[in-house]
Amino acid sequence: MSRHLPIAALLALVALPVSAQEVDRWGLCPSPPALPELPPADQQVTRLTADDVVADRDGVTTFTGDVVIMRAGKRLEGARVEYQRETDSVDIEGDVRLSSRPFTAEGRTAHLDLAADTGRIDDARYRVPAYHAAGEAERIELLGEGHALLREASYTTCPPEQPTWQLTARKVELNNATNTGEAWDARLELFGAPLLYLPYINFPLAGRKSGFLVPTYGTSEQSGTELTIPYYFNLAPERDATLTTRWLSKRGLMLAGEYRYLSSTGGGQANLSWLPDDQRYGDDRYYIDLEQHARPWRRWSTEVSYREVSDEAWFNDLDDSLATSSLTYLDRRADLRYGGDEWTFLGRVQAPQDLIGVESYARLPQLRIDYTPPARPGQLRFGLGSEVVHFINDDESQVEGSRLDLEPSVSLPLSAAAWFLTPRFALRHTQYWLDQGSDRTPSRTLPVTSVDGGAFFEREFDWLDMPLVQTLEPRAFYLHVPYDDQSDLPVFDTAAYDFTLEQMFRQNRFSGADRVGDANQLTLALTTRILSATSGLEGARASIGQVRYFRDRRVTLPDEPVAENASSAYLAELGLRPLPGLDLATTVRWDPHHEEQELVTAYANYAPSVGKRVGLAYRYREEEIRQTDLLALWPIGQRWRLLGRWVYDLEADQSLETIAGLEYQSCCWALRMVNRGRINSTTGDLDNSLLLTLELKGLSTLGEGPGGELERGILR
Repeated sequence: MSRHLPIAALLALVALPVSAQEVDRWGLCPSPPALPELPPADQQVTRLTADDVVADRDGVTTFTGDVVIMRAGKRLEGARVEYQRETDSVDIEGDVRLSSRPFTAEGRTAHLDLAADTGRIDDARYRVPAYHAAGEAERIELLGEGHALLREASYTTCPPEQPTWQLTARKVELNNATNTGEAWDARLELFGAPLLYLPYINFPLAGRKSGFLVPTYGTSEQSGTELTIPYYFNLAPERDATLTTRWLSKRGLMLAGEYRYLSSTGGGQANLSWLPDDQRYGDDRYYIDLEQHARPWRRWSTEVSYREVSDEAWFNDLDDSLATSSLTYLDRRADLRYGGDEWTFLGRVQAPQDLIGVESYARLPQLRIDYTPPARPGQLRFGLGSEVVHFINDDESQVEGSRLDLEPSVSLPLSAAAWFLTPRFALRHTQYWLDQGSDRTPSRTLPVTSVDGGAFFEREFDWLDMPLVQTLEPRAFYLHVPYDDQSDLPVFDTAAYDFTLEQMFRQNRFSGADRVGDANQLTLALTTRILSATSGLEGARASIGQVRYFRDRRVTLPDEPVAENASSAYLAELGLRPLPGLDLATTVRWDPHHEEQELVTAYANYAPSVGKRVGLAYRYREEEIRQTDLLALWPIGQRWRLLGRWVYDLEADQSLETIAGLEYQSCCWALRMVNRGRINSTTGDLDNSLLLTLELKGLSTLGEGPGGELERGILR
């Protein structure tokens, strides 16, 4: 939805730029009448043609019969024109027509001062082709350069002969010099019936201006009827704010504010929502979201992200996005970074808010310095990873302390056009200082040895008269890390990586520094691609890989068993693009020891052009999820469009989210009807909502605009 109420784009008598996206909105409209020939804007000489001319001694010249006056980019036409030489003004009667680049106006009579560019047009009809706008006015008063007053005026972007909707006002004043428009006693009519009355409203002719934005309306089972009224503050060219009142019939009145700013070194925004005494929840509720980023010096940057919520049910109750309702924590951190050619630095303080009842450790602070020189084939490459962190936890039963982690390394990258080989050796040392336990200064030092190598083969062939290239890319990765009992070390921020093709080539199967996995293993993978020999575009890709273990993996996280399998699961990926706009992909992880699938993902997506999309996805993870996701966004003819999404849980035999909608587009208005159902992850209840959105093109949107529901559902 637009942030500004563009009621004045309407009746604007000055030319304003129109984007290509705006022009596309009028694809269903008939083309506006073409402008007649106009003189150059810098032409100061008045040129006049007529069938008959009569001049008297008082300096009045009367022109009759197809009179045309052309001057300074404007064209005046009429049946009878009286020209006052002394005042350089004209009085026009019969078939009055004023044409210029921004607009055209027709009327019964007109009086215009040619020198001052002022005057009036009575019983006027006008058009503003740049905005596909048209209307009528009892009188248009031209008050000077870009300043006009319209009395008893109407405005519509529909064909003026039969407007589906129109805005009428007792008086509209437009001042291009101050970028201000004002309207008094404004009324909005739809299909001839009154819909909205505004005693006074002001608006910007271009850009931004403080004022009320368009209210939104909706309803849901969770919150009842909802009415939102925002007010926009244009504080400065680089700063603005919005204050929103949101009334929820089942909860109460919520206030929300947003502040945004930009500077020469960065920018940011602050959002605050507050719902006092939620009638359904039974307590005060709030949500804070602060974001800031800056580059104060060369190579240095700062970033602040702070999010806090009063309770874990906020997103389920007051934000209808599945993405936010499944959050497990909110990030709260401040970073200072340096990025050099070889050295990087990170300074961080972080204290996330948990939403699932498990308190995470805060990093107060975390300091990291890394040295990563560029790889030069045939030359030794020295590197360093170093980190020191102090961890604290609100749960008094959890151990707290500091951790130092150092990892110097040396590698020898070797490569040629068809192969690469990189042996690497690292020594990882980790030291702790803890506040409790029998050993408060445990440490661990381990050597990490790896060899990574691969080759590239390709062949050319033709298929259906198309020149293609097939590649064959084998890769092998050997990793050796001796076993060291690490059960006495705490677990501050460490978890096991998910098993993917990328993870097969990592130096450690754990994230964080609290565990270094023991390893004596060999990863073997093979990738093949089919590329167009002319464009280089990838038409197909297939990969398969497996890890062979030469001993058990005895280093584990607490309460996890030793891994004894002699090999990992097979992991295979396949991607195809058989037709333009059609993408097919699947990933399968198959356990050969139990002869069963651990993970399967598959999707098919067809998007031949903008606004057309059909997709189907399947997700399976052993003992966790088994879901399908079907979505569609497809036009039917020029005026209708279907949209829908269906996320289904096959294990629970229930729908997690459904969106079904129908959209109708006309020349000047659009109507969207969307029904949505979503499982509340906190209560497990199904929350249904019905959304009806009416968009009046060139005026505004009543209800939630297409960027709301569709962005959160179909288009994400």
